[in-house]
Amino acid sequence: MKKHLKWIIPVAAVVVGFIVFGYLKFFSWTPERQVLAIVNDRKITMAQFDRELAKVPPPYQEVFREEPKQYLDQLVTKETVLREARRLEVKADPAAEGEDVDLSIMQNLFKNEVLDKIRVDPKEVAEVYKQHKDQMGKKSLHIPPEARKVIFLNSIHAQGDEILKDGAWVGAFPPVAGG
Repeated sequence: MKKHLKWIIPVAAVVVGFIVFGYLKFFSWTPERQVLAIVNDRKITMAQFDRELAKVPPPYQEVFREEPKQYLDQLVTKETVLREARRLEVKADPAAEGEDVDLSIMQNLFKNEVLDKIRVDPKEVAEVYKQHKDQMGKKSLHIPPEARKVIFLNSIHAQGDEILKDGAWVGAFPPVAGG
């Protein structure tokens, strides 16, 4: 009997080890099951993190791989903003398709809850211009293309490279969240 115990215990230990390893390998260690964060009732898994990170341009991917918490925070923020948009019943633009739907919803939420509520008094703009007039001089408006979406100069659509004159009224609307 003692002879059998000498080999049964090590064999049983190895079998139990394989079972535990197999369970962890196929169930717990899969990226779809590794939960990185929970936002309300929605889980952000390692697989979702990897899919989202793959959409980021390569130079930034390296930065986020070194500091994954920074990108995870962005994913949590995105999920929180989309949840608020759903709560407020914000819709995407009809032309938005695929992954652009989320972006469109976030842009519309930002527009509805922030941009549409901003009121700037023309007297306030004139006062700031008067205070900084010497710094502005006859400089070109020059707004880089990636930083502009719609520009108005004296209530007329502008390109962004016009020369400003005293008393000019400028309105610039940047792309919102990449749009």
